Amino acid sequence: MQEKELEITQLKNYKETLEKEGTTLRDQLEKAELTIKDKNLSLSNLDFEKKTIHYNYNALQTKFKKLEDECKKLEEQQRELQNENKMLDKRNKEVMLLNTQVTNEKDRLSREKMEAVEEKNLTKSGVSALTREIEYLRS
Repeated sequence: MQEKELEITQLKNYKETLEKEGTTLRDQLEKAELTIKDKNLSLSNLDFEKKTIHYNYNALQTKFKKLEDECKKLEEQQRELQNENKMLDKRNKEVMLLNTQVTNEKDRLSREKMEAVEEKNLTKSGVSALTREIEYLRS
């Protein structure tokens, strides 16, 4: 009988030990479940951030492509304007050459006019002198 009582006592002790271990395991399981929930929440947040970043990346890529296209258009415009500027510079040189030629011609004509006026004045003076001489001789 004592053996059975001892065995019962041992079984009761074993039962208490198992219950304590069970309680500990339940607590560990609850902690693990909470940790899993936290990790799932963190993963959800990270997933949302990833989607946001991906969306922003795609939007920026689209914007970048538009800016690249605009840049290419502006570069083409710049080349056209540079070509136009070269043509205008060439035309400006031609006009400046013509202007110089006109100025030279104008100076030449002015000199010829001055020479003609001087010659006229000399002739006039000569005529006046001859007229005076004739008048003197008549008198």
